[in-house]
Amino acid sequence: MSLPEEPIARLRFIMSHLRSAHGCPWDQAQTPVTLKPYLLEEVHELLDALNGGDEEEIRDELGDLLLQVVFLTEIFNEKESFNLDDVATSICNKLIRRHPHVFENTSENDNVDLDRQWETIKNSEQRRPVNTRLGNPLPPMPALLAAQKMTQKAARTGFDWSQHEAVIDQLEEEITELKEALAANERDHAIHEFGDILLTVVNLGRQLDIDAETTLQQTMNRFRSRFIRMEELIAADHLDIYSIDLDCMNGYWQQAKKDEQAD
Repeated sequence: MSLPEEPIARLRFIMSHLRSAHGCPWDQAQTPVTLKPYLLEEVHELLDALNGGDEEEIRDELGDLLLQVVFLTEIFNEKESFNLDDVATSICNKLIRRHPHVFENTSENDNVDLDRQWETIKNSEQRRPVNTRLGNPLPPMPALLAAQKMTQKAARTGFDWSQHEAVIDQLEEEITELKEALAANERDHAIHEFGDILLTVVNLGRQLDIDAETTLQQTMNRFRSRFIRMEELIAADHLDIYSIDLDCMNGYWQQAKKDEQAD
């Protein structure tokens, strides 16, 4: 079998052949619905690779994600809906349309103006009516990421704190309100205040230019690494983690942290 030399053309040819009558039964059976879990999995594996910083792994995971794009596009191409060229044309047109300051020499030149211009153009492109500056409801995504995107949109209207110290003050106020709700044994109120705390923390991260989703993922990875090291230390002393008290466990935890810092 003769394959095209150009890599993207080769990938499109391979995918088309896999979907053909002479291809692979598994690939032939896939639909946009059945591919959704694989698409989500590849996105998370790419995020993990980006966190790790291994450039070869990042390259490979980008390839896996590209495969999902080509796979889905081929399915729609078979129905004569659109092909990969149409997808590329669509994003090219969108980039040009959303960057008039680059391609049309408009006057916006600072980040605030550019953010507002981007959001205005994006809202004008919506196929569903948009009656709020927050745009249409966000599609399903991790809640921290969704909260950061939503508050960014709100901030572009000027509805924002002027400095991060004011957000910290707001956070302290929300924590006080949670304590009051807990003291009054008002569970629904406590849940409400807990949510306010989470949203305020996301806002604080945005003010500090810290991505909440990425930061929490890194913290979870660090916790996991430390916990595993703590388990190793406990096992090395021939102890059962279920049989030692919290003070003892905290001692091993502190040692695990020291070991991490030494590495």
